[in-house]
Amino acid sequence: MLRVRLLSSLVGTTALLIGLACPSALGQSRPDVVWTYVPSSPATSVAISPDGSAVAVGDTVGGVRLLRIADGKTFREMPGNPNYVFTLAFSQGGDMLVSCGAHVSLPYRADTVKVWSVADGTLVRQFTLGDVPGGTRCAVLSPDGASVAIGTGAYQLPAGWDDTVLGVFRVLDGVRTWTKVWVGEHMPSGSISYSPDGSQLALGVYGCVRVWRTTDQTEAYTLAHSGWIRALAYSPDGSAVCTGAWDDSEQVLRLWNASDGALIRAFAGASGGTNCLAFSPDGSVVADARERSGPSSNGGAVHWWLTADGTLSQTWDQPEDVGSGVKSLAFSPDGAYVAYVRSNDGAIVLARNPYGPPTGPPEETSMVVSNMTGKIGQTVGLAARLTALGVGVAGKTITFRVHGADAGSAVTDASGWAHMPYVVPEDGGVGNRFIEASFAGDASFAASDAAGVLMVQRTDTKLFTLDRSASSGDVCFLKGYLYRSTDRGWIGGRSLAFSVDGSQVGAAVTDTEGRAVLPYMVPEGSATGPLPIDVSWAGDADYYPSSTSSTLTVTKGALYIWVLQPRIASVGGSVYLRAYVRSWPGLNWKPGLPIVFSVEGTEVGTDVSNAEGRASVLYTVPAEMAPGDYPFTCDFPGNATYDPASGGGIVTVTP
Repeated sequence: MLRVRLLSSLVGTTALLIGLACPSALGQSRPDVVWTYVPSSPATSVAISPDGSAVAVGDTVGGVRLLRIADGKTFREMPGNPNYVFTLAFSQGGDMLVSCGAHVSLPYRADTVKVWSVADGTLVRQFTLGDVPGGTRCAVLSPDGASVAIGTGAYQLPAGWDDTVLGVFRVLDGVRTWTKVWVGEHMPSGSISYSPDGSQLALGVYGCVRVWRTTDQTEAYTLAHSGWIRALAYSPDGSAVCTGAWDDSEQVLRLWNASDGALIRAFAGASGGTNCLAFSPDGSVVADARERSGPSSNGGAVHWWLTADGTLSQTWDQPEDVGSGVKSLAFSPDGAYVAYVRSNDGAIVLARNPYGPPTGPPEETSMVVSNMTGKIGQTVGLAARLTALGVGVAGKTITFRVHGADAGSAVTDASGWAHMPYVVPEDGGVGNRFIEASFAGDASFAASDAAGVLMVQRTDTKLFTLDRSASSGDVCFLKGYLYRSTDRGWIGGRSLAFSVDGSQVGAAVTDTEGRAVLPYMVPEGSATGPLPIDVSWAGDADYYPSSTSSTLTVTKGALYIWVLQPRIASVGGSVYLRAYVRSWPGLNWKPGLPIVFSVEGTEVGTDVSNAEGRASVLYTVPAEMAPGDYPFTCDFPGNATYDPASGGGIVTVTP
């Protein structure tokens, strides 16, 4: 049982495990047979009821019988079809069984589809497509049991008959609800299936699979294929369609997207002609079967394919197990068993599904966690390996915690390794942090956990700053930005030191965006030109120091001259003309600047601004000046620090 449990869970390592039981490196194995039933007439088809209690068997003489899955004993028989039962299918509710058959010699007849009551074996309804050579090759009940779909099929049709027919009937009254005919295409049908929700109906013919929408009977898409499509099935969730062809191609088995018909993958190495196929109930595996009498001599086997990546995980091909091949196969709904028809003697074999649910107690597991080294902000790969008996266990969820905090989870790969990217957070600082990994356990494998160490190292930092521009006496804002070199994440709460022209001018603390801002006033009288700005971070236990530089360009400043108003004097009298000098846009008072006063363009005096930026000239109105308003100006001629500036006002002369 350990071998079966491992095969059902260690996806990708299956070949290794099978090699322990069977030396072949190709992943060949033997079925775990529960019982074998050899009917009086060779069996041709098999189906398992939705409740998992019964196995339906069709044979070469048209017989249909039900066997108990528990012991393989017959408990009910139906009269069956005229000669040969090609397919059997239960309704989704399990209350009805459809059988489809035909005479095996030409001309085939079409009146061979019957629906049976499973409860008592009585015939519910019989269907016919009319006088259609080729007979009925396949039939299926809709998921709701309301309809039965039938396809005609013969690999060689009689002379003069080249049509292919699909018919859909109501089970309640036998009325045909819709028909599809391809005239002259000579495409015998080989397989048919409804999607699990009943929204699509797929028919495999020669060279393609046609898919219809059941709501309006329009064709949804066509799946191009080589050879005769002898088998097709929808995945249990309805998301995919698997098709198998009777052909020598190396791509006889293919997986398609059910929503749009896009090819998901062709199963590499699948060749020789597919007789039948089925999805496991969980959709993780597709089993397909071949006969040695198929187009290629490498038939006569049951192949187990992993749907996740298309890997061929194992093969049943021993003659004593599968005879000359397998005609039909089906999974039990719980996934515990697979039933198949052995071609050479027509026996029904019930075997345990190697990927089915386990029996017995969960296997003990062990885990190892890789030690890691990283820096704050760096992405490291947390890694843990889950094993059973030294072999990696695939497809299991491993939960990680670092330094007591949830870090996330990852699923083990084919080797049992779970890998998860993890960004080292700043919390916790430099030093060792414990990595905890745990597997919660399931029905197959016991829980386990392990721990490792993440060694967090001191982290490099980067600084950048911005060029600034200001005039003498004005305030500018020096800025520095501190971030990690690992992920360029901002570092907050650190003090940055600022220097201008080699002199330290202050410090500021970075905010959550790593930004520190320091107001700086350019000293009065500073010469114009570039000055270096240096920003530095001294480092701490978590981060290495860093520094950067930029340029402060000192420009000539602008001045604003404000003139005191009103100014009034009589003829021959005197009045103070006053100007106030301030920087612009800082509006700081500017002392020591010469201001030239003029009235109507005639200079009347000069004064130097005081500490409050004020310059004054006493102006005496000439005796000959007529009463009226006269403009006056206050002009600064400019110097090395400030550009020229001017202000003006009105002197009102009274009699």
